[in-house]
Amino acid sequence: MNEPRTLSLIPQFVGNGDIVSGGAFVGDFLPFMSRTLKRGAYVHSFEPNPTGFAAATMTLALNDIKNVKLSPVAVGRETAVLPLMVSAAAGKEMGGSSKIVEALEEGRTIDVDIVRIDDLVPEARKVSVLQLDK
Repeated sequence: MNEPRTLSLIPQFVGNGDIVSGGAFVGDFLPFMSRTLKRGAYVHSFEPNPTGFAAATMTLALNDIKNVKLSPVAVGRETAVLPLMVSAAAGKEMGGSSKIVEALEEGRTIDVDIVRIDDLVPEARKVSVLQLDK
């Protein structure tokens, strides 16, 4: 797993800037990222899967985190609405494995908003770290 290495690198680069991080999944990185920030800096994160978004929102509430801006969207090259596969063929929820797919499949996909990172993070913000799922 690359998570410990990823987390160890963030404090080295964050300085006094913001972090853009996504997908948030259940928000497991968010408390750590929140603590690495200087006063006035933010984590801008997103999670298009509704179950993951709800869990990440709960993570923020349970940890009383105020410097994370979490959005229920995916990011992409241009604004759009695309299908997100959220459950496997057997009906099992995909969680962090959910992905954008070519076409809607009833019972397996949901439509999600796609936004550009430039539209998610205000232009005036200094971003020091960009951490994205592939």
